Amino acid sequence: MSNDIQAELGAEFIPADVDTSGTDGDFQPFKPAWYPAEIEQAEVVSKEPGVKSGLKLQFVVLGDVYSGRKVFGYINLKNPSATCENIGRAELATLCSAIGCPGLKSTDQLLSKTLMIKTAVKAAVMETVNGVKTEKYKADTVIKNYKAVGTATTSPKPASEPPVAETVASKPKQEVSGAPKMPWE
Repeated sequence: MSNDIQAELGAEFIPADVDTSGTDGDFQPFKPAWYPAEIEQAEVVSKEPGVKSGLKLQFVVLGDVYSGRKVFGYINLKNPSATCENIGRAELATLCSAIGCPGLKSTDQLLSKTLMIKTAVKAAVMETVNGVKTEKYKADTVIKNYKAVGTATTSPKPASEPPVAETVASKPKQEVSGAPKMPWE
């Protein structure tokens, strides 16, 4: 693996040359709901060759809500833990079913397929350093499920209606004074 950004991009990266007018730099997690999306990228990656591997996915959201935003997913393919591997296979089966793929040999079969993705919010991870609580990791959008386009779903409510937030965290979320809030809170 190379650390040479210039070699990877073919030129020195100059931040001032990048048009960021389409973003405000504030990529808050999505409101938990079902969204239409297209698979833009799919790649098998090895974390430990021959031991741990997975399917890294990039989706682009379609439709009116969050259109153009990217969502990333990872599905375990090989893992020393049989439980992790079984969960990954079940998730891959659900993905394949959602896009009408009866058998999968290559990531190319996944590209440009549209489907519905169900999102949830993975809670921010807070840490205390020298008595000060800060975010170690920001809250993030995660994919919880897949289904075919046209399958009955509940659309996201307008922003004026507060949603019931579905969060994913290993420990119950604790209220932290001054902690960042989700856009719909």
